[in-house]
Amino acid sequence: VKGKDVYKNVIVNRNMLDFYLSKEEMNSDLKCLNVYYFKKVNDDNYVYVELDDVNNFKIVKLKQKGLDGKHGGESGDLYLRVYFDDEFKCIDDRAYSLPIKLTKYEVSEGKKMLEFSKTKINLSFDKNLNEEKNVEVKDYGFMRDKNSFDNITFKINPFSYNVYKVSVKASKKDKVIYLKDYKKYFYEEVKLYNEGLKVNLKKKNESVVIDNEGNKVIVRVI
Repeated sequence: VKGKDVYKNVIVNRNMLDFYLSKEEMNSDLKCLNVYYFKKVNDDNYVYVELDDVNNFKIVKLKQKGLDGKHGGESGDLYLRVYFDDEFKCIDDRAYSLPIKLTKYEVSEGKKMLEFSKTKINLSFDKNLNEEKNVEVKDYGFMRDKNSFDNITFKINPFSYNVYKVSVKASKKDKVIYLKDYKKYFYEEVKLYNEGLKVNLKKKNESVVIDNEGNKVIVRVI
């Protein structure tokens, strides 16, 4: 007599946690439901959902919003697993993360550690990757039922940073030495952000800068 519980997924705008779901889609085979905003609250064809303080992958139970029971029995419950559209997208009813940025070091090592749903995950891929690649992680995708989940696909991109050459000066007292081969003395990482460039130069421990007179030079990045 009792209705059937329904397990679905939604990808919502982080700033718009009030939305509508189509009752027809809820009863369909779709695992990821389309989210509608600005529907009429009293429209019987839609279920109105309001979420407060929802984090990635928090499963929200909506009582009696599942399939109706037979012969007047009560409806089942609807379980929603919530994603945010600035981190995920849905393709062919599967969950994909938005592109993951890699540093030069991560590209050379063939791995990246990230925190996902408050869990640390290690993405592994070919060392010195030179093209975009998809990496699957088990059981982090869409919800199939209360205790069963699909895989999620992370799209990793080694070309997500821009590298520029920079000039380095080494100074000793009133003398200035221009290092044309500064990469001999520094590890360089330069990234382009909306607000400008961020340059990280780390001095190689085994390298010592010597001026033309054979003196050791204190190096400053300016």
